[in-house]
Amino acid sequence: TIGSVVGTLTPTLVLVPRFGVKVTIVAAALAFAGTGIFLLPRRMRLPLVALIIVLVTLTILRADRLPDGVIAEVESPYQLIRVVEEGSRRKLTFNEGAGFQSIYDPSARRSGLYTDYVGVTPLLRPYIDGHRLLILGLAGGSVARQYGDFLPADAKIDTVGVEVDPAVVAIAREYFALDATGAEVRVRDARIELLASDE
Repeated sequence: TIGSVVGTLTPTLVLVPRFGVKVTIVAAALAFAGTGIFLLPRRMRLPLVALIIVLVTLTILRADRLPDGVIAEVESPYQLIRVVEEGSRRKLTFNEGAGFQSIYDPSARRSGLYTDYVGVTPLLRPYIDGHRLLILGLAGGSVARQYGDFLPADAKIDTVGVEVDPAVVAIAREYFALDATGAEVRVRDARIELLASDE
């Protein structure tokens, strides 16, 4: 039981926030391999240690190489954040990169993807004196950027974007022109934001 508690809490509260996921996984693998070496016959220990040294060296040498198309990569306590560039478009992906959370193309207002549908959302209610928008999970700011696409150019849109991960906000500012959206950015948990609001 003590081993389970330590094995659960140490990576999540100490190792990953301090050293990142990659280092934590490599350290855990080395710890298991080191323990296993002592259970082997003596004649097999030296070749195994040599193999582990080669594998660790290769891992370290490849650690700084980014995959094709990836122009930025940051590991936060919450996730692995990547910016993928495809032509003039930039996509924000998290973790394994199966999907994208935001898209930005400085040369085009619309992307031609499903994210463009955000632009019709304000048409679902009459435009009177303005719109107030709360985005939970701001990511790169795509929603903040595209929300007013079909509204008049002088339409008043008050936008607050809530994002739990400060590393995502930093990436969005650098690669996705987040500040140009005019959104007020709040770095906090969305649940806390909702509980603190009386609107």
